[in-house]
Amino acid sequence: MHILQLLLLLLFLLLQQLLLLLQLLLLLLLLLLLLLLLILLLILLFNTTTTSTTTFTTATATTATTSFTSSTKSILLLLLLLLLLLLLLLLLLLLLLLLLLLLLLLLLLLLLLLLLLLLLLLLLLLLVLLPLLVPLLLLLRLLKLLLLLLLLLLLLLLLLLLLLLLLLLLLLLLLLLLLLLLLLLLLLQLLLLLLLLLLLLLLLLLKCILLLPLLLLLLLLLLLLLQYYYYYYYYYNNNNYHDYYFYNNYYYFYCYCYYYYVCCYYYYFYFYYFL
Repeated sequence: MHILQLLLLLLFLLLQQLLLLLQLLLLLLLLLLLLLLLILLLILLFNTTTTSTTTFTTATATTATTSFTSSTKSILLLLLLLLLLLLLLLLLLLLLLLLLLLLLLLLLLLLLLLLLLLLLLLLLLLLVLLPLLVPLLLLLRLLKLLLLLLLLLLLLLLLLLLLLLLLLLLLLLLLLLLLLLLLLLLLLQLLLLLLLLLLLLLLLLLKCILLLPLLLLLLLLLLLLLQYYYYYYYYYNNNNYHDYYFYNNYYYFYCYCYYYYVCCYYYYFYFYYFL
């Protein structure tokens, strides 16, 4: 009896610890939900603050800013998905704790079965010892009948408890299999989302790297234009025909460079958007 009392106390303490863990997991779920709400508010702010301009001079800046905001939105959406997956993992942990609670209940049922078996043994001992102790046959028969009835009832209870235990074990096995499958799927989804985040960051780096040559080409064209106007005013005022021919060739060279810049700009524009 003392051993049974100790076992019951241990089970009670385990139940208390599991309830504390459930409370902590619920607090974590609330914190993750608050983070989800904050990220949704950030996405709404990005949606409201994105503007578009239509002038030709600021086309490169607008394409860069819109692509940057779209990439940041995609990163925020991926963070939302990661938080949702973390919520699912916490829910799975809650389910595991519930399974542990069910196991503890099964242990309690087993203890009850042990108690019933002890009672059965006591009754059997009484059946064996009663003929020696009681001299009256009638009383013996009545007691035997009563004891037999009690034995039958206890056997029925034992059978019912065994059936319940089998059903609970089957349910636990099914739940464990489902939880394992869900954990595997969630881990795969987390890996895929991390790969997508890495790809988005690489695309942002590529866009930033591809934007640099176009800016350098624009600076080169500005320098050529300044040199063109310098040659024009200098040779036109000095009336040097030989240098004027050189200036004319320089003008054709500038036109060729400007045509090359326009072709590169449109090529980069389409490539930047399709990327």
